Amino acid sequence: MGLKAKAKEFMLNQAINRMMDLASSGDPDRNLRRIINVAEKITTDPLWVDAISGFKYRLDINHPLMEIARRFMRDFNPNVRRKVIRNLVVKETLVGADKRHRIEHDIGFYPPTLMVISPTMACNIKCPGCYAEKYTKKHQMPYETFDDILQQAKDMGIHFVVVSGGEPLFYSGMMDLIEKHNDIMFQMYTNGTLIDKKMAKRIAKAGNLIPCCSLEGLKEETNMRRGDGVFETVSEAFDYMREEGVCFGFSCTLTKYNLDSITSPEFIDFVERKGCTLGWYFTYIPIGKEPDLALMPSAKQRYTLGARIRRIRETRTVFCADFWNDGPHVDGCIASGKRYFHINVNGDVEPCVFAQFTVDNVKEKPLVECLNSRMFQEFRSRQPFDKDLRRPCMIIDRPEILREVIEKTGGQPSYPENIKLVTELADGLDAYAGELAGHIDEYAAIYDADPYRDFGEIEQRGWQAPIEEYEAEEAEVREEKL
Repeated sequence: MGLKAKAKEFMLNQAINRMMDLASSGDPDRNLRRIINVAEKITTDPLWVDAISGFKYRLDINHPLMEIARRFMRDFNPNVRRKVIRNLVVKETLVGADKRHRIEHDIGFYPPTLMVISPTMACNIKCPGCYAEKYTKKHQMPYETFDDILQQAKDMGIHFVVVSGGEPLFYSGMMDLIEKHNDIMFQMYTNGTLIDKKMAKRIAKAGNLIPCCSLEGLKEETNMRRGDGVFETVSEAFDYMREEGVCFGFSCTLTKYNLDSITSPEFIDFVERKGCTLGWYFTYIPIGKEPDLALMPSAKQRYTLGARIRRIRETRTVFCADFWNDGPHVDGCIASGKRYFHINVNGDVEPCVFAQFTVDNVKEKPLVECLNSRMFQEFRSRQPFDKDLRRPCMIIDRPEILREVIEKTGGQPSYPENIKLVTELADGLDAYAGELAGHIDEYAAIYDADPYRDFGEIEQRGWQAPIEEYEAEEAEVREEKL
């Protein structure tokens, strides 16, 4: 970083520190406007320009989501406030954007703004059908490798890192690395069962971690899949984090059987009451140990989820996002280094968490070279994958593109079973993509106006069917052994 940039960052840090000192005693809205004014002047990253513009508009109209910002200024731990502002506003929008623009001239593309990394595939709980059950705590990325990857990311201007897995808190040294790289804002997808009062205090003290706990719905649905008592444990984790002033959220995965469970007013009431700031919604993708097209939500269910998420954003005080249906807000797919990428436990650099194909490993090449691989270039050259940004995905919306690029560039599945995406599952994925393409305008006309039109009509079995099949298979194995 040049002397001018360092001086600019120092002055901004001083100004923001002063704003944070005033936040708890002053007018939250006034301090928010001060921060917005600073952010508008310093950022050149298109993604952040749009985000700041939307934030400013919602503050002007007193949108319900602005209650999150007021809670941030009023109730969050001062360590959390400072790290979010310093790492996302200063490091990401100023330092990171400047660094990415400089690198762009050297490497020929604008580097991504965030990285997802899965340093372990092991987990402390065993959910039926989950790939993590076949891994132990030995299956984790070496600490030194993880540390080096984080430093390389920062060298490229990345100061926002999402940690997935497996269970990230099951990784030895996870919090040590988060505390060491205190100029990165981390978000973590976790089952939440390892967050006790002591851990909540440590997270608050670090200030730079946003845990998002996975749920399948309320008590019955979550415990059905994740085990007795898991819902209660996660509920307690929410309480511990709220009491310590941590910024935290939840995540859900839409399947064919749980649309109502994860979008019901009662469920949203629960996460709001517990203090969740944000919620991330995924769509089930047939990858992993036993990929199952039958678990995929129908095209109608998928679109209905998007309509409900938009309604929740309009009326509630928890910010929810849908990685597929929100494609129009981010110009379609953001994978392959356009805005983000994924590194798995072995160091393989993948286009995204779900497109688990690779041509490079970060243990063998610098990260910046991996992101400019021929495979990544081919994917980026085709983005957005469809002119209708409501169909952003190369796996379930335009699966022929995934097959084409993998064949052209020699991409290999990071795990052998994932070759099924481009072989035996291909016909099913093509049919799925065609169903949405053929009916998306019809669904929009119906569900944009009334997102809860079919509420209660869809069979809500959650993960019951897969669990019953799993238990039956286990019983057969036991009988054979006897």
